[in-house]
Order: sequence, then C-alpha cells, then structure tokens
Amino acid sequence: GAEIEVRSHPLYGYEWVPEGIDGLEIFTSFGWLNSHYTDFTQTLTAAVGDAGQLESNTFDYSGNRLINSPEFAFAGYAAWPWVSNYGTLTTRFDWTFKSEIFFGPENDPNVGEDALWLMNIRLGYTTPDGVVELAGWVRNLTDKAYSGDILNLTRFQGTILHAMGDPRTFGATLQ
Repeated sequence: GAEIEVRSHPLYGYEWVPEGIDGLEIFTSFGWLNSHYTDFTQTLTAAVGDAGQLESNTFDYSGNRLINSPEFAFAGYAAWPWVSNYGTLTTRFDWTFKSEIFFGPENDPNVGEDALWLMNIRLGYTTPDGVVELAGWVRNLTDKAYSGDILNLTRFQGTILHAMGDPRTFGATLQ
C-alpha cells in the first residue's frame, strides 16, 4: 500500500490578498491498500438432520480482501478562517471516500458496503481573545444511508444485521 498527504495554504503571502482572509487551508490524503489473505481456510462443523449428524465444510478465503480494508481511501478538508477585530469566523468543508469494503472474509457483497462518500460542513465563530467558540455543523450532509458494520447470521438464523451509520445530523457546540 501507499499513502500521501498534501497540505496547502494557497493564498498565504500574496500581496493582493487582504490580511485576515489569507488563511485558506486545504488538506487531502490519499491511500491505496492492496490487502489480501495469502493462506486462509476455515472449517465449520455443525449438527444437521434429525439424528444430529456432524457435517463439516471447509471454506478457502485465500486471495480475498481483508475485512474492512478499502482498496482506495481519500479524505480532506478546506477550512477558511476570516480574521477581524471582532473575532474569527471559520468555514470548513470536509469529506471522506472509501472504496468497497467487506465485513467478512468471504467477500460477499451482501456483507459489505459499496464505495462511499461522506461530507460535513461547519461554521464557527471564535471571540477575539480566543477563549470562546460557538459553532454550527452538519454531518453526513447528503444524508447517505450506509452500514458501519454488518453481522452475518445466515448460517444460524438466515439473517444479516446491519449497524447503520449516522444519518444527517446537525447541531451546535459551545466551547
């Protein structure tokens, strides 16, 4: 795998940019992960039929992707503080992307999550002395429904349980 991060202040130091709005910061990170099981077999034994005879099945997961390991991941933010004598107003937009992941070694799409983008926004005000901050925010801006985890109970109950990620959430914080 590989990872790269880039942080930039594209307006800093230019004479034509008024002081107080030159603090735009852009951060991005990109990750690539080539993760696969090299040698992984699992044998499951269960009682079947009225007589309760034991039956064993062996599953070979060699070559499958590791659990919860996206091939590609991308994250970042753009934050722009506007500084004045009255305090600092900061806008922020952040994002994350993960390519398809699986929650089990069998790499069953029914026990996985498709590629996923999540986005958040935030607007904060900090007093001139930097002691108090009031912020409003929205998480999962697009209200994307997604699974944060999945429990596969198909062998026992014929059920797959999804632990859903948070829906669009908004609020305010005072620090």
